[in-house]
Amino acid sequence: MPSILSPIISQVQLCVLLSSRRVLTLLIMTVWIPSVALAQLDRAAIVEMQEQTTNEDWTFEVGENEATKYSLDQLCGLKEPEGWRARARFDQIATSSSGSILPLAFDWRTYNGCTPISNQGGCGSCWAFATVGALECAIKIREGETVDLSEQWLLSCNRDGWDCGGGWYAHSYHQWATDGCNGTGAVLESAFPYVAWEKPCACPYPHEYSIDSWAYIDGGVEAMKRAIIEYGPISVSVYVNNAFQAYRRGIFNSCTDATVNHSVVLVGWDDSQGVEGVWIMRNSWGAGWGEAGYMRIAYGCSRIGYAACYVDYRRVRVACQNNFGSAPLTVDFQPEVIGSTATGYTWEFGDGDISNEANPTHVYSVPGCYTVKLTVSTPEGDLYKMCPNLVSVHADTLRGTAVEIASGGPVRMDVSARNFVPIQKLTIPFTWEGPLKLRCDSFSVAGARTEYFDYITIVSWDSDNRRATIVLRTGNQPALTVGEGVVLSLWFTPGSGMIGVNQVAFVSYGYYSPLFESGDNVYEPALTAGYLSKGVSVGCCEGRVGDINQSGEDEPTLGDVMTLVDHLFISGNLLSCVEEADVDQSGGALPSYDDLTLGDVMQLVDYLFISGRPLLECL
Repeated sequence: MPSILSPIISQVQLCVLLSSRRVLTLLIMTVWIPSVALAQLDRAAIVEMQEQTTNEDWTFEVGENEATKYSLDQLCGLKEPEGWRARARFDQIATSSSGSILPLAFDWRTYNGCTPISNQGGCGSCWAFATVGALECAIKIREGETVDLSEQWLLSCNRDGWDCGGGWYAHSYHQWATDGCNGTGAVLESAFPYVAWEKPCACPYPHEYSIDSWAYIDGGVEAMKRAIIEYGPISVSVYVNNAFQAYRRGIFNSCTDATVNHSVVLVGWDDSQGVEGVWIMRNSWGAGWGEAGYMRIAYGCSRIGYAACYVDYRRVRVACQNNFGSAPLTVDFQPEVIGSTATGYTWEFGDGDISNEANPTHVYSVPGCYTVKLTVSTPEGDLYKMCPNLVSVHADTLRGTAVEIASGGPVRMDVSARNFVPIQKLTIPFTWEGPLKLRCDSFSVAGARTEYFDYITIVSWDSDNRRATIVLRTGNQPALTVGEGVVLSLWFTPGSGMIGVNQVAFVSYGYYSPLFESGDNVYEPALTAGYLSKGVSVGCCEGRVGDINQSGEDEPTLGDVMTLVDHLFISGNLLSCVEEADVDQSGGALPSYDDLTLGDVMQLVDYLFISGRPLLECL
């Protein structure tokens, strides 16, 4: 059996239209009436085509099958993107290292290189089945394993707007392109089963397989044959008509030169069949169509082979310990090379550092998601493994804001999150404590980063103990992207006539803890309390404490001492800024009036008239 240099091939399934001039003339009178062409093939249309098999010298049979109950609109969903050639990578397939002579016939089915036939149903998702089918076959060839990959993930989660109404080759989603949760790589069918409609994407999904590269094939029939041998089944396009739809068996030769509308996979060829040879084509219309889901079609018929492409699937696995955590994160990497002997390694860790060790340890000091690339040298050539977002390093925060209350009415305090990894769920338990006798009235995500989330729920509300827990979860929506901003707004009403500072803290209680969830990872972010103040200026301290009378002097003076004494022991007048007056900083970052004591007076006097011991900096 010919060797495979690197098998990952994408499928692209194609549809072929009838033709020959006489057939086309006849179809204008019969099959090509729009009401017939756009509807399922009825018995009368099939009988009429069966009569044409003799008149048109067709070398195949037609009849009812699994595809004839649908219209061509439902079956053929290939849409050629405008200007795709200018962006495409073309590969002139070189002569195989195993020998330059191509066999007259080759069929991957003979070598157990094809997975079971799929059925796209009445959804124009042939582009997704062509993409997935080639990769499934490549995995089967390279690893001897039959895997069932999800076409629905491509259908529902692609970012190109492709759906049952049509699409194009989606191999990039198996290599580098990301879904709404920044996920890349093939998803198993069991994780997102096929439903033949645009079911909402509920990522994240586990991405079990990925390809190293893919390319369009430059060089015609011979290059396509070499690609099939070297990489496995290839994805191609074709033009489909009613005769193609009703195909039962034989060599399809009702050819029409028209714009391609369907994607399929080529698994082999036979130069001894037909006039000049045939392709062995794999379709996605079920095993009840054609020759158990396959077709033999003449070279070039109905543009078969248009935009042919292969996928490069060389199986290199990368395992790592501790690939999710807070910065700095130490990660141990271990490679596994299947079917080859490694002679050298080059690791690219995604942060600019590299290593040539076989099993390197790397420290990530900066938060973020890192794509790791491994190049393995072997006697047969280099193998590559790209692991998008393999390592996630977080320094995520959940932070309340500081708000001054101007009146006694409801006031809003925003809760912000900074996340370095995509987040699917936020659990936010909080308490509200302090002298203002706050009442927590409600919450909102209007205008917040989480406004689009599916589930925004109060899971605990305990007014007696002034605590509550709110859960925000994406559900079927994409994850919260990396960034910073408001995720939740809380509304409070203070008690009448109260002054001071209330802390709104994020703390654990009962069954609830402040948690973020990213995929399968659950962790606690760094927490910073919010503050609500009334009659107290919040956040006005600059430099050193001590400017209690807000004179703007560079150094505290006797006037500052007198102002503090007046507040504490004479008039009780409110101060402009409590932080400036908390000289001993007994109240922390945001003190209240309760934190101002004789100790502050004594420390200020000590600085001015006794030891000159420096005052503390602002917190």
